[in-house]
Amino acid sequence: MHVPSTMNGLKIARLMALASAIGLAGCSGGGRSVATISGEVAVNGEPLQRGKIVYRPVENDAGNGGSADVALGRYQLEEVPLGDNVFTFSGSVETGKTIVGPGGNPEPERANVIPRKILEEGVVRAIDGDGTQDFFLEGPAR
Repeated sequence: MHVPSTMNGLKIARLMALASAIGLAGCSGGGRSVATISGEVAVNGEPLQRGKIVYRPVENDAGNGGSADVALGRYQLEEVPLGDNVFTFSGSVETGKTIVGPGGNPEPERANVIPRKILEEGVVRAIDGDGTQDFFLEGPAR
C-alpha cells in the first residue's frame, strides 16, 4: 500500500517533536530528584561560627555538587541530589594573634577547627527528601 508523502511528513514531524520533548526533559533535569536541606553544623559541641559546607553526589551521574556558607552554626543547601552525598566542611576561628598577610598588611591569624578525619574523609549521608540534616563533627582539628 502506498502512503502519500504528506502522511509520511506528518509522521516524521510528530516523531521529531516527541524526540525533541524527550531530549529537553532530559536536559532540564526531568526525572532527577533533588532536595532542599538545612540544619546545624557543630564542631565538638559548639556551633561553627563561620565556614562552608560542600556536597558532592557519590554517584557520578547524579549531578554536580554545590556549597553554602555556614553562619552561626546554620546552613541551607538547595538542589541536593537524592541518594548518597559526601559532605565536607571548612571553618576557622581567630586565634587572637596577628600575622603579616599579603602585601605586608597585618591581619588576624586563623586556625582550622574542622576535625582531621572529617577534612580527610567527609561525611556520607543518604538524602531522601527535603528536611533537616544536622552535622555534629567530633574530634581533634588538624
